[in-house]
This record gives sequence, structure tokens and C-alpha cells, in this order.
Amino acid sequence: MEIPEPIFQELTAGGKFASTPSGSELRTAPRFIASLPVLLIRLNGDKGAKPLPAIVKDISVRGAGLEFTEPIHVNDPFAIRLPLRNGTFLWIHCVSARWAPIDGTTCSIGAKFTGIFAPPKVGTGANPAAVTTRQ
Repeated sequence: MEIPEPIFQELTAGGKFASTPSGSELRTAPRFIASLPVLLIRLNGDKGAKPLPAIVKDISVRGAGLEFTEPIHVNDPFAIRLPLRNGTFLWIHCVSARWAPIDGTTCSIGAKFTGIFAPPKVGTGANPAAVTTRQ
């Protein structure tokens, strides 16, 4: 799944490309360096899961690199809330493609985007599952 081009352009405006890694680190799409505070919520079935702060360190149309306080194991689902310029937010469904400890308090998470969640407008009674885009 890819983030729509207008949203990606907004998120990366004024940014610069990350250096291209070699070998097994080669990515499928160019990444932009970022330092974007987001909220992350794990989607592993824990109904009491609360959004926690994370930092997007790089982003492409297909995924992102994040720093988070906990490991998120490969193929575990989660969502990140990206802030948009107009003051609204966009939730992106993700699965972990990799993770590694950075230090005793932070982990590096490689995320692959799997869908976009557009929350319903307050008072519409819309079912959030009906507005989820997954590919």
C-alpha cells in the first residue's frame, strides 16, 4: 500500500532524501529523513492499548522508520497517527518489517504501510471499519 501522493508531498515538504543503503538494507522506495512526532498504538488485540509517543525518523510512500520505547516484532500490526497541516490527523495501519534495540530505552522499528484509516466525523455513527483502505 502506498500513501497517496498529495499526502506524501505534504509530509515530506522541505525534507531531503536519506542516503541510499546498499545490499540487504536496500529499500523499495526512496525515503525522506524526518523527525516527526507521532502517536503509535499497537493493534495486537489488547483492547486496553493506549496511543504512545513515537518518532518517525524516515518515511517513504510504502513505509517508515520509527523510534519507539518497545520492540514491535515482525508482522505485528500497529497504527501511527500522522499530523497534517490543516490540523487534522491521518491514521496509517502498519506491520513491523523489522526491529532492533538502539539502547536500553529505545527500539528502531521498520514499518510497512498496509492501510489508511479515515476516522468518521463525530456524530455520524459511521463504522470505522467501513472507511478503512487496505491493499
